[in-house]
Amino acid sequence: MTLDPDVLILTIGNKAAADEVNLEEMLSGIGVKIVYVDFREHIIDNTVPSLHILGQLFGKEERAQEVADFWQSKMDAIAKVIADNNPQRPDVFMYRAAGLVECCGTFGPDNFGLMVELAGGNNLGSDFLPGYTGSINPEQVIASNPDLIVVTGSDWTNSANAEGFVSVGPGTADGAEVSREVLASLVEAPAFTGSSAVAEGNVHAIWHQFYASPYQFVAIEAMAKWFHPDLFADVDPDATFKEFYDRFLPIDYQPGAWLSLEAGE
Repeated sequence: MTLDPDVLILTIGNKAAADEVNLEEMLSGIGVKIVYVDFREHIIDNTVPSLHILGQLFGKEERAQEVADFWQSKMDAIAKVIADNNPQRPDVFMYRAAGLVECCGTFGPDNFGLMVELAGGNNLGSDFLPGYTGSINPEQVIASNPDLIVVTGSDWTNSANAEGFVSVGPGTADGAEVSREVLASLVEAPAFTGSSAVAEGNVHAIWHQFYASPYQFVAIEAMAKWFHPDLFADVDPDATFKEFYDRFLPIDYQPGAWLSLEAGE
């Protein structure tokens, strides 16, 4: 409060906790408004409105519109290919924060689960979870026999009890071979060893922080290439992400936000 803010920006997931402590009422007494945004729980409905809200707050409405237009154009391009071709959807198990949470954390019908669907896959977690995250038991993963496994990872070196995680994200490309070794060890767990995904080498890792960002379209492009390599042969998610950095971010692009168990995929 010593910074004398005009606005407190919270994610929509914090609203219930804020309401419990009457945070809005407390802050209104000192002239501070709460503004909620959402890039995580309902990504299709709330990403573009959240961008516009931020644009209004900072007096950058035109800039926010440019970002929203870029987001929409990339999302529409992927959706058109899927709609035009109606490909057979592979069964995909999203292994959420592997090495940071228990096996088998995953995603329900939104967030990364929805990204799987938008990329032309069938998200197995959606069959068992009503919310956007949760866990299913290893036996259910075995019974579901996924065609592809996608692990979310990041550099969780400083996170308590984190071990065996795949370090992917901007700036991690130099450590890709070590990350592949970790990814290979993760899918040696009983939940995965007999799966079609492991047998065929269809195992991948992607930056966990795509789950709460306005550039989920990059993750969708990457997954679409894994799920349907022929349909998306001309899509280059690395180039897309670099363009986003070059146009909209104040820092240089660094690759490394995803990798495959098989190098070169």
